[in-house]
Amino acid sequence: MERWAGPVVLNTSTGGWHMMPALRNADADGNLSISFYGRASANTDVTDVFAAIDVSPTTTSSPASNVLVTTAPSAWSFVSADSVPNFGDYTDNYIQAQSAAPYTTEQLFVAWTDGRLGDPQPFSASSSI
Repeated sequence: MERWAGPVVLNTSTGGWHMMPALRNADADGNLSISFYGRASANTDVTDVFAAIDVSPTTTSSPASNVLVTTAPSAWSFVSADSVPNFGDYTDNYIQAQSAAPYTTEQLFVAWTDGRLGDPQPFSASSSI
């Protein structure tokens, strides 16, 4: 039996800001798909949503790449909210296998809180993976 080796950074941006992922969903093989907020720089509030797909829970290295989920980033310093920080672990994801043969394509669905309109609003996206 393999054992968990410890935390692994999922955000593949080398100079970026790392945030604890919001949701981890396991597939039938036990691999995890994780959606999370990320920033290209720790010195900015410009934030996107990313996903790391099919991550083994026993891995000791970061994934080779992330899937960019958002179509536009949010600059959270300009978003009105009643609490600080004004966003957090408000993402959810689901992966659905293709419903017809040869069953080789999966569809990623992600929902998150986004501030691009000036107030925190629900957004969603889907993509073939």
